[in-house]
Amino acid sequence: MLRLLVAALVNLVLLLGAVLRAPAHLLRRRRGPTYVRFVLKGDPPYREPLQRRWPWRRERHGAGQVVSLHLLDQALDALAADPAVKGIVLQVEALEMPAGKRAWIAERLAAFRARGKEVVGTAVSAGNGEYALLCAADRIALPRAGRLELSGFLVEATAAGRAFEQLGIRPEFVRRGEHKTAPELFIRAEVSPNQRAALEQFLEERHAELVDAVARGRRLSPEEARARVDQGPYSATRARALGLVDLIADDVELPAAIGLDADENRALAGTAGIGTLRDLERARRWPHVSWMAWRRPTRLAVIPVSGMIAQAPSGAPPVGPTIAGSETLVAGLRAAAQDRSSPAAVLYVNSPGGSALASELVLAEVSRLAARKPVIAYVDRVAASGGYMIALGAKEIWASPGSILGSIGVFAGKFDLSELLSRVGVHREVLTRGDHAGLLTSARPLSTPERDALEAEVDEVYGRFVELVSEHRNLAPEAVRARGEGRVYTADRAQEAGLVDTLGSFEAACARAFALAGRSPRRFELRPFGLPRRRLPLLSLLRNALAPATYALWWPRGLRGGRGLGFPLPVRLLAAILLLVAGCVTAPRTTPTEAYLAALERNDLDTAWSLTSTQYRQTTDRAAFEARLADPGARAAHVARVRAALADAAPELLDVPPPTGQPAEAVQALVRAARAGDFADAWRWLAAPERARYTPERLARDFQSALGTGERLSRALAAVERPGQTVGTETRWPLTTGGAVRVVLEDGQPRVAALE
Repeated sequence: MLRLLVAALVNLVLLLGAVLRAPAHLLRRRRGPTYVRFVLKGDPPYREPLQRRWPWRRERHGAGQVVSLHLLDQALDALAADPAVKGIVLQVEALEMPAGKRAWIAERLAAFRARGKEVVGTAVSAGNGEYALLCAADRIALPRAGRLELSGFLVEATAAGRAFEQLGIRPEFVRRGEHKTAPELFIRAEVSPNQRAALEQFLEERHAELVDAVARGRRLSPEEARARVDQGPYSATRARALGLVDLIADDVELPAAIGLDADENRALAGTAGIGTLRDLERARRWPHVSWMAWRRPTRLAVIPVSGMIAQAPSGAPPVGPTIAGSETLVAGLRAAAQDRSSPAAVLYVNSPGGSALASELVLAEVSRLAARKPVIAYVDRVAASGGYMIALGAKEIWASPGSILGSIGVFAGKFDLSELLSRVGVHREVLTRGDHAGLLTSARPLSTPERDALEAEVDEVYGRFVELVSEHRNLAPEAVRARGEGRVYTADRAQEAGLVDTLGSFEAACARAFALAGRSPRRFELRPFGLPRRRLPLLSLLRNALAPATYALWWPRGLRGGRGLGFPLPVRLLAAILLLVAGCVTAPRTTPTEAYLAALERNDLDTAWSLTSTQYRQTTDRAAFEARLADPGARAAHVARVRAALADAAPELLDVPPPTGQPAEAVQALVRAARAGDFADAWRWLAAPERARYTPERLARDFQSALGTGERLSRALAAVERPGQTVGTETRWPLTTGGAVRVVLEDGQPRVAALE
């Protein structure tokens, strides 16, 4: 009753205002435009969120700018029924919207054209995304100085592992999922075959979509359309000559170019020819009035999950990626559950993932909300790793064509900064109480027990991820693992794999949410929950990052030209720097030794042979290699020896020959090998902690690049000619520089622990 009373009073005021404005309106009234201009730029929302609009509120957007896709759809319906309107002019500028939105707009334009109206598309500079949408128009116009940047897609995959190595930063990571390529930015010197294959597939699909849009829109064969894409970019003149655009005209020339006569074309006055919706409203006999509805539209709760998931409030730091904080999302989901005005909810997911712990906290709250009212998860960009985990709690998962889903996998680890700190003269000593207390310290590498503990944690988190997918998607765990391993899918392939229920538009997903609630409202409005209330301070982000975490994260590599797949390289590197500073968990690595040992453990002698050094394969018969390791006991013993001796190095030989002799002879043998350039032999004389830090190649670089190396070796040789000081298993020769040459006994054999 109160609503009716308020609506009656407001509408009465609006009516009186319209009556008072009517004389002036009639005096200024002119003939309306025959073409209505719409400016589509950036990434307008599907619908504007719930907010009160007053008649005197100033418009925040430019003339003709599309505020939301819902309002554009309403305007097209109204214009299609207006006999005085011949069509629309759609001006596109720097689109950032996903492929699903562009496809939906193209469908609405096709329906508009089917009702006898014309669509004229125009742009100043059109890239792949803009041109794919313009191909849905009847005619395309560019100004004479315009450009058609139709040149296909480019992906730049970066592997910065060698840069980290040269900086003295050693990533130590554990992952589950051989296709989990997010950490490879830090750990690989080259792009992995798995990452290359995934990116090639995305490129092929994006390119095929573009070629199909050009072929359908410009009435070309697929071969001709592909040739046009391959021959770009184009000037406006060349584009017209090849039939890619129809008109060469700017804003002033466009009315005459599309056939408006001189009397009709008064576009500069904004009252005829080409104008905006506002111009069309001013031409009506009666002033336009936005009446207040007698009944409130049905509300639909919307919870956006946008950005990298973390245990923090949601927000955007001054630099770096946007954070989807579990604190804000959990509070928003609980508020949506308590909201009686919204019978259903849509979980809008646009996240590459993040903290596995934060993702599962949000998932639990999504499941609680879904137990109280229907929840549809909708994806139009990316829902990968932790982002996909969150979507599992919804009743159904919907996705738009071209979106990215999946990446079921996890990783954890740290960056070892000990070498970098040593290079800059910083000494850090780690004192602990507890076998795993130093698990995530950056001052030293992982010990064997710590790595085992990290492996166990990642195993447990990955198993939990598989269990959640199996439970919510009604798939057997074996089927989930077959679809997992970090694999990413486009929406159509995800649906085939059973990871997505339906492909469709945002409006269709909203209708489905209402249908599950037993409602079918003619009008509805969105009520958002869990929106960030403030910018996230950088120090707050770092404090939250200090907590240990296991990550379910996929960092997509940006597709240049398509304006819309993933974070650009500067953002990813900035995130890496934040993770470095915070000392938090980020990425995995599989070393050659680990691959060699894994091959032996599964009795894959072909792979194991390929991972031995070239020197070993040249001096050893393969049959002898296989015969020696054919016995399971001998193979297990060899694995144990290599694991203890080689640590992070590549397997230079089948076994590490144990050094023999007295402590002084070990130093002399190492110096002789280093001076002869045989660093594989020199490396074998190092103590186990040093062998874990070095490979023969890295040892060679350090010896060859360090200043005073020859003098240091000479001092070491001179020192061991004197009697040393033996305490326990260590022998020391003090040096005048303040250091000492140290040799330790390992399994009764002398190994060099320090030369100064």
